Amino acid sequence: MTTTREQIIQFREENPRITASTMATMIGVSKARIRAILVEEGLPTKVTKLPVFCYQCNIKERQEASNFCSPECRENYYYIQVACLECETEKRVAKALYYRNVENGQRQFCGHQCRHKWYWKNEPERMTAEVK
Repeated sequence: MTTTREQIIQFREENPRITASTMATMIGVSKARIRAILVEEGLPTKVTKLPVFCYQCNIKERQEASNFCSPECRENYYYIQVACLECETEKRVAKALYYRNVENGQRQFCGHQCRHKWYWKNEPERMTAEVK
């Protein structure tokens, strides 16, 4: 049977990111006792945080409580530049919406007028089909 001290040392060596409160719950002693043993053994008492990266550009520094380093990175992560099939005007649309529409076989247009013009040119039989 291992002692409390040995268990704490083993936990810290196996997983340096485990917190004192988690160790205390698992072993069944107080956080103060965990900290005291770690100090006596010369082991770190604080858990080092993992470096955080911007989701878009992978820069290590990012704003606190945010997944992005700047508002521009947030916008570029969630939006995509798409050209209208008819007039080729560029516009920004949400990536999730765009990919869902593409997956469902829908085409991207800047508005209703362009959509109708394109369908009349490319699929006239669809536009003149009888409604049932």
